[in-house]
Order: sequence, then structure tokens, then C-alpha cells
Amino acid sequence: MMRGAMTSQFPYLAGISGFAKGNAYKAYVLFGRDADCDIGFPEASGASRRHAEIRFGEGKTFIRDLNSTNGTYVNGARMARSSERELHHRDIIRIDDCRFVFLERAESAAKTKAAAADEAERIRRAATIRAISVEEVVAAAPKEVAVALLGLGSKLNSLRSSSEMLRCAKEAVLDMIRIHRVAVVLVGHSPDVFRVEDYLDLNTGSSERFEMNRAIRR
Repeated sequence: MMRGAMTSQFPYLAGISGFAKGNAYKAYVLFGRDADCDIGFPEASGASRRHAEIRFGEGKTFIRDLNSTNGTYVNGARMARSSERELHHRDIIRIDDCRFVFLERAESAAKTKAAAADEAERIRRAATIRAISVEEVVAAAPKEVAVALLGLGSKLNSLRSSSEMLRCAKEAVLDMIRIHRVAVVLVGHSPDVFRVEDYLDLNTGSSERFEMNRAIRR
């Protein structure tokens, strides 16, 4: 649902999931179920009536949680109720099942492609050189991502079924990283002992298997 918030000028919010998917919204908005909210959520959603707002001040952009019930997430980490934090280029905001990418400026296709290649190489090296521990991942991650990873670990410990764990892991990855496809592969000490694969394409909603880097699969 959207109430007059569409735009194509920077800065803006690019919707990547939920009803916001494929839409571009002005950056400085009020989220919620109330009629006066710029980005309005359905009554049946998990959003509060006045859930969160994004404002500009002192030359910076800030997002504030408005004491929401189900939380406002930035890069996978839940904000404290009524707290405020600065937003940076490419931060991912999640409210209910909607995700928005905050974009301050345009990026050239060459720069975007180079960044993607660098990330792919980093992942390939981590996957092929050695298996790293969760503690090492958390220590090397930016603070907000580390908080999100620790929160994910705590949540996974409370889940009983593998299907719930897989769903939770996929959602967490999509919250933390601006990607459109995610695959979760669970293995035991040997792939012959235990192996589960689960896939999600954010663009299509498909859970069909797709090809991934062979080095990662090994």
C-alpha cells in the first residue's frame, strides 16, 4: 500500500519485498497503518499504527522506531523501542514483511559489478581455504551485522523444526545483505550423514533450486 510517496529522485527507498517490492519511495516518510502514514500498511499486517519514521537533520538521515510492537530492523538488527539511528547508503530496513534499501546516490554499473565480483571472491576464499567458526564471523563483521548474527543464533536455538530454522536463516540473510537469492545448505561432519538444501528467490518468491558456485558447494 502506498499513499503518495513514489519518487525517482535521490535519496529514496527502493522496495525489495512485500507489497513495497518494485516501488521507489521518497526517503523521508512515516511508516504505519494509520491513514496519514506515507507508506501505509494493511490493518492485518504486523506494523504498528505509527511504526517508524525517517527524517533529515544536521546533514544526515535518521530512522526512528516509534515504540513499535514488532520492531524496526536495519541490516538485520532490531532497533530498541523509540530509538533512533543514522541511515547510510544501501542500508536495508525491514518492517513486517517489507524490505526497503536506502539509496543516497546513484552507482555506476561498473562499480556495482566490481563490488559484486569482490564479494563473490571473498566468499569463495572463505569457503575453499578453511571452515571458519561463528565466533570468527561475528568478530570480523560490522557491529550491527554482528548483533544481527547473535540475534539469529539465539532465535535458532528456540526453534524446534529444521523447516523453521531454514526459513529464519533465509530471512536473516536477506535482512543483512542486499541480495535477491539465498541458499541455505546444512551439512553434518560428512555430506552423506546429513544434508538439507533450501532456496529462495526474492524477486519471484520461488523456492526452486538454482545453481551456485561449485567451490562453495564443496
